[in-house]
Parts: sequence; structure tokens; C-alpha cells
Amino acid sequence: MTEAPQNQQLPLGSNENVEYDPNVADAEDREAQNRAEAADRRQTGEMKTGGEKQ
Repeated sequence: MTEAPQNQQLPLGSNENVEYDPNVADAEDREAQNRAEAADRRQTGEMKTGGEKQ
């Protein structure tokens, strides 16, 4: 059994440009999109129902 290098650099996904396409999205993609939109609303202070700032 071989061990993985301890200082191996893993790719970061935070700067990737990923486009959401509802035509090819599955249930997990739609759930992730909904979570991302909810997180964006929380970060910008928008309320869920009206899109108004708190």
C-alpha cells in the first residue's frame, strides 16, 4: 500500500465559472441552485418573499 504525498495541492473550485442550465439539471442540481440562491439572499440581506432589503 502506497501513501499519498502529504503536501499534495488539490484543485479549488471557488473560482470556477459554472453555468446552471435548467434543461440538463437533475434533482441534485436544482437543489444546489436553490441553496445557492438562498445563500445569496442571506448575504445581501434580501427577504425571501419580496426581494426587499431588511
